[in-house]
Amino acid sequence: VGSPVGVVGHSFGGRTALQYVHTLLHSHPAGSSASSDVYHPEDDDVHPPQATFILDAVPGQAHGSVARVVDAVSNVLMPIGSKKELISQLMGTHGVDEPTALWMTTNLIKAPDGKKGGFVWTFDLDVIRQILDDFPQQDFVELTRDVGARYVNHPDGIGSGRRKSRLGLVIAGKNDAWTPSITDELNLTLREKSLPSHDPFLTMHTLPNAGHNVHVDDLDGLMRLLEDGLK
Repeated sequence: VGSPVGVVGHSFGGRTALQYVHTLLHSHPAGSSASSDVYHPEDDDVHPPQATFILDAVPGQAHGSVARVVDAVSNVLMPIGSKKELISQLMGTHGVDEPTALWMTTNLIKAPDGKKGGFVWTFDLDVIRQILDDFPQQDFVELTRDVGARYVNHPDGIGSGRRKSRLGLVIAGKNDAWTPSITDELNLTLREKSLPSHDPFLTMHTLPNAGHNVHVDDLDGLMRLLEDGLK
């Protein structure tokens, strides 16, 4: 299986995407005896993505909608008979909005043999709860800064594909959680002397007319940013 050219994560998934690329940049090739955190690109079969897009993932606490959705899906008994039944339960019983309920149907798979048909979740709810509890502990800015340091230390790219792994942060203009102090700290990271201003590893874009669900509120604007980031 080849390594992804791009990784996209929204909200909770955006923080996971950042952790993914950071972990990959710090990983060792299989069978390596190295004990330090020095990256060894020449032997690594899985290399970092060319671009990682973080969609409206604000440093600090997870967006309130994440916990609400996790609580809702935790109360749906599995297996469930149909996707239509899932939508009905989420909207009627748990107060989930229609776009989110429809999206959750994409997280269903047919129940494995031995169960009474229907569908089950593709994900492990216990793992998701654990990650959600750990969410506030993630140092978003420090992880971002460290990815930048790896970018600088490997000017010719990383991995067998010689990729220069960039980060693209997409900010929802209507999300009030983006306070000036948060954006100022990220901008300071961009201006650090150790990072090249002519070849930035991190770009920040604001979609002024979008709320937290940027892919719903301004899909065209988001697609333009993704296309530009993968050129």
